Amino acid sequence: MEFDTYIRLFLSLSLVLGLIFGTAALLRKLGGRLLTARGPRGAAPRLSVQEVLQLDPRRKLLLVRQDDQEHLLLLGGAHDIVVHSGRPVPRFTLPPEDQAPPVRMADAPSAPSSASQPASGATV
Repeated sequence: MEFDTYIRLFLSLSLVLGLIFGTAALLRKLGGRLLTARGPRGAAPRLSVQEVLQLDPRRKLLLVRQDDQEHLLLLGGAHDIVVHSGRPVPRFTLPPEDQAPPVRMADAPSAPSSASQPASGATV
């Protein structure tokens, strides 16, 4: 083979590898959003994983939130199991500022008195 054939082979290979790595970087940057169906722009996601607890190397517990309900799933055994389903999501509300009780700072502890300190000649 001649030298210009090697150059063409090298350029073609680098072009193909560049396209592969460029596409992979683009998909990684978009986070797979092109492949998943999303709701209207700005809408809160309806499905999310709240917590994951690894029980052993094969099994884990997932707490999944769907709309206003939580579901507990056990994954990784012979079968995937829904442990608990349909628990409503707890709602925590803070009282308005005008109804909140005033916050008081605790008094600073006073310096210990000289009576509680041992005398210079006494052993402890």
